[in-house]
Amino acid sequence: MAGRLAMGVGGKLFVVLVINALVAFAIGLGAFNAFGILHTGITEVTSRLFPSVVVSAKLERQHQCIMRTIESLALVSNNLEHETIDQGLSDQLEGYDLLLQELERNGGRAVTQVRLLKDQRDEILRVRVKIDQLVAVRIDAGQALLERDRDLRRLSDSLQEAQWHHVHPDAHAWLDKIARLLFLSASVQGIENTHALAVAQDLAAKESAEAAVLFRALPGSVKGAARDYQLAIEGVVTGRQSVFRDRQAQLEATQNITGLLNHANEISLLNTGLNTGAFTEQTSLAEERRQQIIRSTEIYSRLFFVSIGIVIIGLALTLFYVQRRVVARLWGVCQAIRDKIEGIDGEIPVEGHDEISELASALRFFIHETEIKSEKLRENEHWLRAVLDGSPSPLMISGCTDGNIRFINERAAAMFGVVDRDQVIGRPAGDFWVQPEARLRFADAVMANGGMLDFE
Repeated sequence: MAGRLAMGVGGKLFVVLVINALVAFAIGLGAFNAFGILHTGITEVTSRLFPSVVVSAKLERQHQCIMRTIESLALVSNNLEHETIDQGLSDQLEGYDLLLQELERNGGRAVTQVRLLKDQRDEILRVRVKIDQLVAVRIDAGQALLERDRDLRRLSDSLQEAQWHHVHPDAHAWLDKIARLLFLSASVQGIENTHALAVAQDLAAKESAEAAVLFRALPGSVKGAARDYQLAIEGVVTGRQSVFRDRQAQLEATQNITGLLNHANEISLLNTGLNTGAFTEQTSLAEERRQQIIRSTEIYSRLFFVSIGIVIIGLALTLFYVQRRVVARLWGVCQAIRDKIEGIDGEIPVEGHDEISELASALRFFIHETEIKSEKLRENEHWLRAVLDGSPSPLMISGCTDGNIRFINERAAAMFGVVDRDQVIGRPAGDFWVQPEARLRFADAVMANGGMLDFE
């Protein structure tokens, strides 16, 4: 019997449960991978891509601040303001470098833009150094012009003194030249281009030469007092302290600064384009990664729900199998046993080669053997009843516990005048004793000794 067994119910259920467990494990693994991909994508977007977008925006804002500071630097007129703005510009450039480094770390596809931004940063540094130098030259020239202006005012004031009102007639022409030179020198501050300045300088040089000729023609009484004025005016016009030279340096510095500012604006436009490109690249990359995360999440979500559906279907098939191949067969076996108990003919169904079929076969065999033994028992009972009925001695069999009659043979029925023995079955045996208490003593003795002889 055991040799015919294939995979039993337990084995089949075990296989089904293992399959469901593997599917559940696959679901868990898929969910783990999905959440891993989602976590990685979100981490990349939040820690690298979006910060790069923010850094690109900050970089452009910092660049605009640097350009405004450079423009302010180009307008300074004293050393204190120059140093203050220059220090602020250094801090801004340092911040710009830090942002560039951060963008380079998270650059992604914006590596080219970062490299070009570094080149533009270096160019801005060179422009800053040149502007810084030119501003220093312009400030020095401005301060020198202020000092020359004060000298010219002192000369002009001294020429108004009384000693020059009644000089020799030959000195009036020289005084007119000196006055004209003072006017030309003082008007330098109002000249705004180098060409006009060159014309004024040539005119002043001509006037200075004529004043020198007139000075040499002065009488000795006047020449001594006029010498200091002549030397001072020559120094202001053509000497190392020339106001024209200082104004020339100031104008040239201003013009060069203007050119450098124009160059800086060109760099700013290019820099803005590069920043915009980097910003666009980072934004595009972040959006692409976000879309990838969304697609991955959707795919794994669908797989997750499909896997859940497979597990539910597997459980439903398992329940169907248990109902169909286990519960229904056991119910058929139980019903067949109830039919046998109630006397209804029928066989216990045996299907397949598993534990349930083995149980059904064993029950069928047991019931068959029981029926055979019951038939033999009934035959023995009929034989014993025939023997007891045929006995010449009156016999009555009653129960030990309840005292009711179980059997009475024909001889006893005749002795007691019983016509229908079936009417006696179940009645108390004491009804047929003359002394019912004697029957009780007899029953006690039989129960105590296992038998009784010669009891009357």
